Amino acid sequence: MKTIKILMLLLVIYAVGYSQDKATNGGQFSSPAPDLKHVLLPNGWSLTPAGRSLEVGDLPLNIAVSATGRLMAVSNNGQGTQSIQLIDAIHEKVLDNLEIPKSFYGLK
Repeated sequence: MKTIKILMLLLVIYAVGYSQDKATNGGQFSSPAPDLKHVLLPNGWSLTPAGRSLEVGDLPLNIAVSATGRLMAVSNNGQGTQSIQLIDAIHEKVLDNLEIPKSFYGLK
């Protein structure tokens, strides 16, 4: 009788783990509209980005926008190579990437 209870408990644990693994699907799945991406959270909720994104460096802590709004400078302050990137905000592309020794937050 004790063995059956242990086997049932192991079966339930396996089933819960298997269903959660299937639900997350690596953290990403496509919506019915292929251009929208969702991220499925462990609680079953999903997130959809509100806008477009541009890949920048590691841990961007600050963004300074020019007076015209055309250019942006982004400081990347993570564990990897630290840098300041110059971005064309209108065409949404990185114009330049300058590696710097160290930085934290200051950007003007």
